[in-house]
Amino acid sequence: MKIDSKSNFRMASISKQFTGMVLAILEESERLDQNKYITEYIWIY
Repeated sequence: MKIDSKSNFRMASISKQFTGMVLAILEESERLDQNKYITEYIWIY
């Protein structure tokens, strides 16, 4: 199968697991606090 600029990859909801794991790792390493507002991490909100 050839892959080009029109190729479609079906990832569906699999990215949610990766996002959750990254957030858990950041919190465990004390680089993220789930009790703080998102505006302390992402300034565009």
